[in-house]
Amino acid sequence: MFSNEDYLAELLAEAGMVSHHEVTLAKNSLSDGGTVIERLIACTSLTQQEIAQTLALNAGVPFIRLIDVSFDPSI
Repeated sequence: MFSNEDYLAELLAEAGMVSHHEVTLAKNSLSDGGTVIERLIACTSLTQQEIAQTLALNAGVPFIRLIDVSFDPSI
């Protein structure tokens, strides 16, 4: 059974954000208590935003950067 992190790593690979080889290397290099996703961010060009976009796409919801949205102060 996959962990949530294994599932996310597989989603990222299927989306072409990282390669399956990079995921394998990240998994094999875990010795400092970090996570596969943290390792992928550190060792590839993958960003947290790309991870969020991939998760949103997989969930079928739009990805919105809240920093780009103006809210009415009365909300």
